Amino acid sequence: MARYVICPRCELNFIDADEQEFCDVCVKELSGEKTFADDFEAEEATEETELCPVCGENYMQYGEKMCEECKKKAQYEEEELEEDEDKEDASWRSFLDDDDEELDLGIPDSEFEDEL
Repeated sequence: MARYVICPRCELNFIDADEQEFCDVCVKELSGEKTFADDFEAEEATEETELCPVCGENYMQYGEKMCEECKKKAQYEEEELEEDEDKEDASWRSFLDDDDEELDLGIPDSEFEDEL
């Protein structure tokens, strides 16, 4: 019965330990043959990307201002700020409505009239 182990080079594929030293993909790569993964690398290399200046972690398309993650975060923070402003506006309205009530300070109105 065959004994299967993980390929020691890529640690992704299983090989028959009695017959193979490396998996078929690694053997092709070591011999210089083209594999299906070579096309993926070529596509990624043709796209111009640069590191995001905001987070410094993710890559973005060349010419963009920030990566997709930073755009989502900025949009989320902007929505929260708008919600906070709406709450503040409501509190100020209620504060202004409270001023409509006259306060009785116990001082006659005649003292506040201008003397000419």
